[in-house]
Amino acid sequence: QDNNDILWVGTRKGLDKMNIETEEFEHYEAGSEHMQQLSNESVWALYKDSQGTIWIGTYFGGVNYFNPEIDYYTFHDLRKGIFLNKAFPVISDIKEDGRGGLFLSTEGDGLIWYNPANGTYRNFRQGPGGLTVDNIKVSYYDRSNDVLYMGTHLGGMSVFYPSKGTFSRYP
Repeated sequence: QDNNDILWVGTRKGLDKMNIETEEFEHYEAGSEHMQQLSNESVWALYKDSQGTIWIGTYFGGVNYFNPEIDYYTFHDLRKGIFLNKAFPVISDIKEDGRGGLFLSTEGDGLIWYNPANGTYRNFRQGPGGLTVDNIKVSYYDRSNDVLYMGTHLGGMSVFYPSKGTFSRYP
């Protein structure tokens, strides 16, 4: 739900907007005629950040930033030299940290941290001292302790401590 009491629902066929008061729907899809468009119509994750804008994680379409106030999308190309996967990653979950950065959980490309202050990305992958596997299904950010808990596919739980840049593993 955004700051104007509009309910946003991600589906396999795009993004739906419902005005709660009028119960009217509007549908957004890849290739729609809005200012910009979704990078892929299959929406897997939605997150409203502290600024009231919406981040949309898609299936092999990466992530889109959407400002509902002005009906404007910005596509974030996450392939800028830091990922092994040649396709856009599948974004399975999105969480905002206590500093305004975003954790983008992916299915196959590990954990991506986006710093909106300078527009940079950092990728955390499977390996010694890192994630148990690169396929993250769900995450939970504990603001009071600055800890990100991640449930992975066939890899148990990984815990990330952003202030230290370290991981713990729980099989």
